Order: sequence, then C-alpha cells, then structure tokens
Amino acid sequence: MLYLLQSIYILGASCLIPMAPFLLLQAKWTRKKVGVIPPAAGDVRGRTSGDGPLRKLLVIGESTVAGLGARTHKEALSGQFARFLSQLLST
Repeated sequence: MLYLLQSIYILGASCLIPMAPFLLLQAKWTRKKVGVIPPAAGDVRGRTSGDGPLRKLLVIGESTVAGLGARTHKEALSGQFARFLSQLLST
C-alpha cells in the first residue's frame, strides 16, 4: 500500500514539473499585485479570563501566528481560539 501511495505522489509531482515556469510567473505576478500584508498589531502574548488552571496555547504557522488580516492579535484566529477555549474549559 505504501508503494502505491509513493507512486501516486511521484506521478503527481512529475506532472507539475512542466507547469513549473507558469506557476513561477503566477507567483511573481501575485506577489507584485498583492504585496506584503502587514501583521496584526499589539502584543503576541496575553491572557484570557477563566476560572480554571493556567494553560498555555502554542500556535504554529506563519500567517496564523502573525495574525494576517486582523487589526490586533486579540481579533486574530489565535486570540479568538484562546478566548473560546478558555470559555469552554472554565465551564
């Protein structure tokens, strides 16, 4: 079974090789058009209110940790997730 999955992966990757120049041009055009999105403002560490014991949340990922698309880290995905998780664990 593992050999079959590896074969499918290699076949899919080899199909992308002829398209690589077009994908590179598309990536450069997109970067030029969109530019760099600024990260969220504010402190990257914080606490939420809750009655339970202190728990730490580790967030992994470039855009998730940077809070792209949000004004502050409190409004970003990681801040919202921490708030809802705190509410869930305190009940």
